[in-house]
Amino acid sequence: IDPNISPEKEKILRLNGCEILKVTERDETGGFLLNRLRAVKDYLALNQNCYTTNQYENPNNYLSYYYTLGEEICNSFSSLDYAFVSVSTGGTITGLSHRLKERFKNIAVIGVDVEGSLIFSDKPAIRRISGMGSSIRTKFFDQAYIDDHVVLSQREIIGGCHELLAEHNLFLGGSSGAAYAAATRILKKARKKSCNAIFISPDSGNSYIDTIYNDEWVAKNIPN
Repeated sequence: IDPNISPEKEKILRLNGCEILKVTERDETGGFLLNRLRAVKDYLALNQNCYTTNQYENPNNYLSYYYTLGEEICNSFSSLDYAFVSVSTGGTITGLSHRLKERFKNIAVIGVDVEGSLIFSDKPAIRRISGMGSSIRTKFFDQAYIDDHVVLSQREIIGGCHELLAEHNLFLGGSSGAAYAAATRILKKARKKSCNAIFISPDSGNSYIDTIYNDEWVAKNIPN
């Protein structure tokens, strides 16, 4: 893990008896991901009876979404015009884009990222919100059917989370708030009288109580 993990997630890991290896040195992109992956590789080399699911390369990442969430969405809607999906490893958006475009030929799949991530940008920056964005662009994205993308500031993502809670009584996390904020922006610009759109909400707000939902943390850690 790295310092961007929420305190709640780290506590849950420790309560479940996990041995924690925390990477605290930033890598050449300004983040921790590359050093975390190196730490995993080194650990595997020293401990032969270990296994990593490797979400950044394992094709079962995106296939799981194709066969599960993708199928659920297809069975729940007769038509869809937009799907907004926050990105990180690319597994969710790759699997969903394949399945949704099979069912809804004209659907626009929109990827949602955070400033400082290197998925849709080549300008790395320090990111404080965990759960979305990445310091690498996986090969999954080469297979994804993405029609457009939106890159949001961390403030916009936090604003999306708070709006979901205040306006819709939905207590959700950063990836959800980002997808909602992007959907709100794009759909307002589209100004269509009628369309069906979904945004994927993969995380609850429980893991973000001390970050996104903590005004003091936001004021200290998130630039205006």
